[in-house]
Amino acid sequence: MKESAFYQHIVEKARAEGLAEGLAEGETEGLTEGLLALIKTRFISVPRTISSKIKSIQDKDTLLDIQKMAINAENKKEFVEIFNSLNIS
Repeated sequence: MKESAFYQHIVEKARAEGLAEGLAEGETEGLTEGLLALIKTRFISVPRTISSKIKSIQDKDTLLDIQKMAINAENKKEFVEIFNSLNIS
């Protein structure tokens, strides 16, 4: 049975949207894992509360901002203080 052109268009659009969502989700997961690795490398450990909060963040720009904070912080204490001032729940 041949599907209509409209049906095929809808299916193709749905596939494209699904692919875009999957890529965005993968990008966010990659940023999250990279950020946690950066923090562990710089500060030896990641406080569990910070790790949990970072894993809950879905906004790419927020993750990138936190990455910059982790790079620029003088030490772990400074990073934790700055991170906690963000009031991420």
